[in-house]
Amino acid sequence: SRLGRTDAVDINAPDAPHGFTLQQREAVASWMHRWLLGKEKLIREVNPLPDSFNDEQLREWNQPDWTQDQLQCSPAGQVLLMEGERSVFQINANNAAALRESRTPKWKALSEAEKRALIRETTGSPGEETLSNPRPNRVGSVTRQGYVIEKLTLEVEPGLVLPALAFVPDHPAGTATLYLHGSSKTADAAPGGPIEALVKAGQVVLAAELRGIGETETGHGKNEFGKGRFGPDNLDILTAYLMGKSYVGMRTGDARRWVRVLAAFEAKGGKPASLHLVAIGEAAIPALHAAALDAGRFESVSIRGMLPDWESLVGVGETHDQAVNIVHGVLRHYDLPDLVPLAGGGDRVTISQPISPLGTPIP
Repeated sequence: SRLGRTDAVDINAPDAPHGFTLQQREAVASWMHRWLLGKEKLIREVNPLPDSFNDEQLREWNQPDWTQDQLQCSPAGQVLLMEGERSVFQINANNAAALRESRTPKWKALSEAEKRALIRETTGSPGEETLSNPRPNRVGSVTRQGYVIEKLTLEVEPGLVLPALAFVPDHPAGTATLYLHGSSKTADAAPGGPIEALVKAGQVVLAAELRGIGETETGHGKNEFGKGRFGPDNLDILTAYLMGKSYVGMRTGDARRWVRVLAAFEAKGGKPASLHLVAIGEAAIPALHAAALDAGRFESVSIRGMLPDWESLVGVGETHDQAVNIVHGVLRHYDLPDLVPLAGGGDRVTISQPISPLGTPIP
């Protein structure tokens, strides 16, 4: 009715078993006759149709008029079994290889500033003007032996608040680490864990979350195909894609805001003199982007549990929880290894424990 075409839409809901039954086929054929042939025709497969009938009769009327061989449009029933045919995965892999050949000289010809501008444009990462002076809120604290944990929140967009834990040693040494884990801010925060080891060495550690991770992860228990293959937040990821955004770009903005929070963090002795970055799992790709865009911010960048490159996703038939790492059209311009020089190169950037498209460790 909103389109003014109520005559073009109707509902056919027969009292029949699940399937594409006789009544539905008749309705579809009549509709197609009207709108594709421009003719009104009442189509009946069984004429006259009895006033009443049972499901068994309906099933008898649903028996096909054609054999399986007659219905096949290829000799063996599958196009891929024909000589010379290729799957979509094979076509995409070939396209990705061609893109690599075409983008490499273009990428090399760009200045570092131009590369960073292209990264921001491709991922949809927010510009500098929206990142300055983030103001976290302190909402509580916990004392442990030798350090204090401050509970922080940061509103990165109107209505979107992300949490973090700031581990502040009693005797800071002047260095600080932004710790981004792909599971939650508490993943490595237990006593005796990796974060405490850094704090015991005198570092201020900010264990922060990116959107869709930890407390803001989509909460639904529906056991659906997409949840396992594309990730628990696949519906949000697809919605962002339809809006022209990528989770990588938005999470990169989150990471860069947390960088600025840490750089301005006041501990005993003042602000940190040097910053380090640790990113694990789902937080790795946004963190690498943040390091590439924030040139010279970090003395060291440690990335663990990341895909070696995006191209490895393209030709495989199955992936697990990788939709969140996708940036539409990115292989026209760059791949993940291209970010390492911008993030400080091999002297500062360490990438370890790479994973496959299925999320399994690569030996």
